[in-house]
Amino acid sequence: MKCPSLCSYTEACSLVKQGELLIYPTETYYALGTCIDSPQKDRIYTIKGRSLHKPLPLLVHSIEQASYFVILTSLAIELMIAFPTLTLILPSKTSYMNASTLALRRATTPLLHQLTEYMPLIATSANLSNEPAVACYTELNRVLRNTIPICPPCCKEDEPQGKLPSTIVRLDNESITIIRHGTTSEQELTSFTRKR
Repeated sequence: MKCPSLCSYTEACSLVKQGELLIYPTETYYALGTCIDSPQKDRIYTIKGRSLHKPLPLLVHSIEQASYFVILTSLAIELMIAFPTLTLILPSKTSYMNASTLALRRATTPLLHQLTEYMPLIATSANLSNEPAVACYTELNRVLRNTIPICPPCCKEDEPQGKLPSTIVRLDNESITIIRHGTTSEQELTSFTRKR
């Protein structure tokens, strides 16, 4: 099996536009993804051993881009601005994955801004089921490393922190429910809502 070369910033953007799979750094860990409308997204379910009934999370370029895919309340917009790495589960406005809700977060690094400029990007951790997420591409599972192009960080701001995953919250009207604890603490969210 041929090991694909590490790809450049420009090559990564081109691969995403073509709907190819890509492993790329996020603010937290390495992710596996492609553009939202790529037929290759079905391969992600197979690679990860993920249920087809579980929609894949998205990275969006901006709040405006997010507004085409989910219903954004004022609370959702405020949270996206205050906590860029926070993943929000929001009511869907599209037929993507035939799901009533979608999980998404805003891209904040230079590389992620470029990758999501064309269209939202699928962003699920680049690991196999029951394996830990990784913050260094040399630690990726060999199967992933040998079959999918990898875009390493292009600058310091692109490097994954690798300490905690993104916090995932579900928004129901003005109510915030934490689904997974991570980079944004419960105390930060509580303090934020009290100050609104």
